[in-house]
Amino acid sequence: MLGKCEHEAFTEYLKTASLSARDRAICWLAFETGMRSVDIYNLKITDIDWANDRIHVTQQKTSKPLELPLRATYGNAIADYLLHERPSSNSTQLFLSTQAPFRPLSSHTGYRAILSNAFRNAGILKQGRICGTRFTRHNAASHMLKSGVPLYDISTALGHCNPNSVDVYLATDEHMMAQCCLPVPFVEGGVSNE
Repeated sequence: MLGKCEHEAFTEYLKTASLSARDRAICWLAFETGMRSVDIYNLKITDIDWANDRIHVTQQKTSKPLELPLRATYGNAIADYLLHERPSSNSTQLFLSTQAPFRPLSSHTGYRAILSNAFRNAGILKQGRICGTRFTRHNAASHMLKSGVPLYDISTALGHCNPNSVDVYLATDEHMMAQCCLPVPFVEGGVSNE
């Protein structure tokens, strides 16, 4: 998970760095929504409901529908990509390669490379952390948790089938973990036999 300073540094990098519009949109989507890479590369242009500010996807892993808000950060980045950078293509897939023939991006490795490059260029060191969408997914969940989003809502946003799947993210929030601890009973004159 990113620390507060790293989170702010990556946010600033995505706002100001000279990235391609495609890579900026992919990074914002992964960073803020926690979407799986397979769901990002399966995104179709028609999955974006501009009129209602929503993204509708059917998750590859669970086959369950997922609806996400279309936030200004990644919404504007997607619009910039569609209007100014996306090559002309008959493909319905949102994200295409930058070299002809323009084909849909379809590799976990490609998305991991885009994210890894962005983190490195933002000055965020890997330090034993994975740097793909699994990392951004974990980070998005942890950030929501620290912002006070209820566990059920985090689970829904990440598209978990089992709401308890989000419990693993509790361990990343030291403040929340401290609230879960029971006080040690005080026994005058010695240690409790309990």
